[in-house]
Amino acid sequence: MLFAISEAFSSIRDFMEQGGSVLWLIAILVFFMWGMIFERIWYLSHAYNEYVTTLAKQWKERSDKKSWHALQIREKMISQAKSEINKNLSIWLQMSLIAQRPCQP
Repeated sequence: MLFAISEAFSSIRDFMEQGGSVLWLIAILVFFMWGMIFERIWYLSHAYNEYVTTLAKQWKERSDKKSWHALQIREKMISQAKSEINKNLSIWLQMSLIAQRPCQP
């Protein structure tokens, strides 16, 4: 068992050495992207529900729900909730662009 693990790491190390520095950059980007994916999964399954519940509670506690001012506040709350979902999306896009960029010798 230990030999198989050692052999696997040796094969990965040889592969990475053949790929050069570009392959190490891609590996680092993949590591960060998976970290961000897991963070988003956790956020959407746990913290986001609490955030939306808090916003809904704030809305339900308002006495005025029909005026123009109240509807603007509601739109603001919805916009904030949408922006929370898209948080860090620009970082994902930048990292994918870096990974796709051809290397310059």
